[in-house]
Amino acid sequence: MTLPRQTRAPSAADVAVGGRIRALRCAAGRTQKQLAVHVGATDAQLHRYEAGISRVAAGRLMAIAEALDVRVEDLLTEPAPGAVPATPHAEEFANLARAFAAIADARHRAALVSLANTMAGAAAPAEAQP
Repeated sequence: MTLPRQTRAPSAADVAVGGRIRALRCAAGRTQKQLAVHVGATDAQLHRYEAGISRVAAGRLMAIAEALDVRVEDLLTEPAPGAVPATPHAEEFANLARAFAAIADARHRAALVSLANTMAGAAAPAEAQP
């Protein structure tokens, strides 16, 4: 009797895990290269994980979760149906956060918060007022 040949090709689950790694990395404002260095992989290998081309070993999955400050379960499970990502425009958010952090003048930061609240249609919180 011949056993079915096992394939090393990634499954749909491997592709899904890769997609979640990419989404969480982008939400954290990190590049593939930055994450790869942190987990001891090449940026090419991290790209293969995210694209679902290569399977992620358990130890590497744990290192990725730690580097992204998430639980391993967050990399393995689908978000709840209808769940809104915490940062739908993660890259823009990260750029804005870096620019905001570089503003030394507290009045300028408060003015930017006020402008953002106005543009979003929200009332500025009392503590953001100078």
